[in-house]
Amino acid sequence: MAAEADSGQVLTTLIQILRDVTGEGSEWAASITPASRLEGDLGLESVDVATVADRLAATFGEQVDLLGFLAGLDIDQLIGVTVADVTTYVAGQPARPTGAVSGG
Repeated sequence: MAAEADSGQVLTTLIQILRDVTGEGSEWAASITPASRLEGDLGLESVDVATVADRLAATFGEQVDLLGFLAGLDIDQLIGVTVADVTTYVAGQPARPTGAVSGG
């Protein structure tokens, strides 16, 4: 098994998560491209992004900390975050079993 998630798989999953979170239909989801900006093009608000972040962590593992990634950006970068940026970030995280529970 690969150490990182496949970016095609991540993109497909991300689009499905975006559709679920926004309640939009399949036509809307089909219009999403890697260049689509989360805020400007898709109209996500901070609560939507937080929900997407939770769903990505649940799907790909706790090491996927989208909110932590976004917190490291300046305002101009944050406004311009695209689907491709999120896909690249998630795909670059080491894969871990999502059912793993750490002790402590």
